[in-house]
Amino acid sequence: MRTIFSLLTILTLFTFYSCTKPSAERIENINGIDYSGNYTSQGYYYHPNGGRNINLAKGIYTHSLTSFLCEIGDLPSFIADDSAWSIVLEVDPITNNVTINPFPNVSNGPTDITMYTSLLPSPYTMQWPRSNECTNVYDPLTKEFKLRYGYYQGPALRIVEEIIKKN
Repeated sequence: MRTIFSLLTILTLFTFYSCTKPSAERIENINGIDYSGNYTSQGYYYHPNGGRNINLAKGIYTHSLTSFLCEIGDLPSFIADDSAWSIVLEVDPITNNVTINPFPNVSNGPTDITMYTSLLPSPYTMQWPRSNECTNVYDPLTKEFKLRYGYYQGPALRIVEEIIKKN
């Protein structure tokens, strides 16, 4: 009887461990891609007081079973240990479309993110050569997130266009 109990205990623990592996492993098993890692971001940050180019190293981190954390544009939220200036990326494993949401429970960051998949909203005009590629998709061949999103801070809209390529 003791042997059966021990065997059941081991089987139960193994099953529990198999179902609760770290998120990155479960994500990789869903669609065969591990999105977490080190990336290089290039793009443009449209700002009402004048825009600026984006060209920096960036990390993308596992947030849940199907979503990842990433800094907004060139705002150093992870360096400052402040996730409020982060976005949550969720990749559809069938279409590779990316849904972009604000980090939950923010204290001082944007509470709403708007995705723009085709055109820049007024008053902004294209400022960098790869702008038309930013349609909120993940390209598994080039390992690039191609994003265009915006948020309001006060009455003014800020837009980020960036292509984030895995190193």
